[in-house]
Amino acid sequence: MAQFRDLNETHQAPDGELYIALASHPALVWDMPRASIAPGTAPIIYTRNNGAHQRWRFEVDHHGTKYTFFRIVNVHSGLALAVQPNRTITQQPYADAGQPEGRRQMWAMGYPGFAGSTFDPAKPAQPHPTGSLGTRLRILEHDPVDATPAASGTLITFSQGAAFETGWTFTAAT
Repeated sequence: MAQFRDLNETHQAPDGELYIALASHPALVWDMPRASIAPGTAPIIYTRNNGAHQRWRFEVDHHGTKYTFFRIVNVHSGLALAVQPNRTITQQPYADAGQPEGRRQMWAMGYPGFAGSTFDPAKPAQPHPTGSLGTRLRILEHDPVDATPAASGTLITFSQGAAFETGWTFTAAT
């Protein structure tokens, strides 16, 4: 299991290929529509069918003082997910982390909860919509990643201004 740091917490994800599922709907996973290998394609959540276009790798870029930063790479296309200037998420060729394009490919994880904060599962102020399940994903310097509504075909977006962050689970692809 790979280790990912978030402030004072450590989160785990399987090494190698994995599925990223919505914690509240485990059959809905991240998917590259129509098995696209084209740069600029936006990922969606979709019913799991075990295709290579639904498998991802977390590739660690570096371990910072507070966070582990990594890229999310689609197994089928070999492209990394990045936030674009218009705030959409698309798959793009690798870019150096020292360049603006590369910084837009840096991801971090943590507990789901209130947007903009680390969630303390021992002291929730109110119930989390996903039952405090899963792990938050966010792109460096951007809001947490979301999929609303939780339905097959929904774009993976940012939860800007949302009251809660979405929780995701990671399952090894076998």
